[in-house]
Amino acid sequence: MSNQFFHPNLLLLGAPKCGTSSLHSWLCQHPKIVGSTPKETYFYLDDKFSDFNKLGKSHFFEDDFSGFIDFGCTEEADFFLESTTQNIYCESFRIFVEKLEKKPKCIVVIRDPVERILSTFEYFSNTNKSQSEYESFSTYVDDLLSNSVHTGKDVIDRALDWSDYKYYLELWESVVGSENLHVLDFNLLKNSPVEAVERIESWLGVLPFLTDNGIFDQRNKTVVIKNSKMHSLIKPIANILPSSKIKDRMRNFYRRFNSKAPNREAGIYDSDFSKIYERLSVNYSWLARYDIDFEKWWSKNG
Repeated sequence: MSNQFFHPNLLLLGAPKCGTSSLHSWLCQHPKIVGSTPKETYFYLDDKFSDFNKLGKSHFFEDDFSGFIDFGCTEEADFFLESTTQNIYCESFRIFVEKLEKKPKCIVVIRDPVERILSTFEYFSNTNKSQSEYESFSTYVDDLLSNSVHTGKDVIDRALDWSDYKYYLELWESVVGSENLHVLDFNLLKNSPVEAVERIESWLGVLPFLTDNGIFDQRNKTVVIKNSKMHSLIKPIANILPSSKIKDRMRNFYRRFNSKAPNREAGIYDSDFSKIYERLSVNYSWLARYDIDFEKWWSKNG
């Protein structure tokens, strides 16, 4: 193998809480695509990130990038997919990709920023409660706006900055070129997953497969836990169990009786959304070039 092969040539760069766990699992069903195990390897994150070296493997500790082979690299597929959603924010990784003669294909899923930040809060305050100290979304938003969120988890602490999609997309497009960047709307992924993957198949130049053969189940969905004590006992056990169909069935069974959908009553978070919207100085017109239906995104003008 050459060094060129020791890194993935298909990247699901981000963004966090935009359905990337589901998309990764769907794409990995295609015979021409092999995904890393686990989905997020954190291999390319530098020491500025809280998840740096999370799995004990980092390109900072390797003479070259051959260490990535431990995450399931294979020559039997056209595309090797890696889906650490913080990669889009990592400057050192972007610099590395810029130096590559052959640029990887990059997918970025974006979501209404106010919804993405709310989903982040809900996920780490319910599904993964041990990593957040906030009980109120309003308190979390106020602290975000004053740069006072310090949980030690970047995806929570930097949720506002990481919602500036235009800045990061322009950086990556300048590195890999527009032909190698595919931007996808979370709403399309959620409501029309078959169409979403068909667009990706066409963009990659692989024969359609997932329309008739794909299983489009949702992964890592944000839910509200009913019994937090039970969840705190079960979660450590679930984390050490290897991925399998049996584990998936157990997870689905558990969620049916110990979780419920978050409260998304219309207008309940409008005052908080307005604060986020104004801080981001949102102008969505630039998204039209990526075929993003931003008209359905929240706006202080309704």
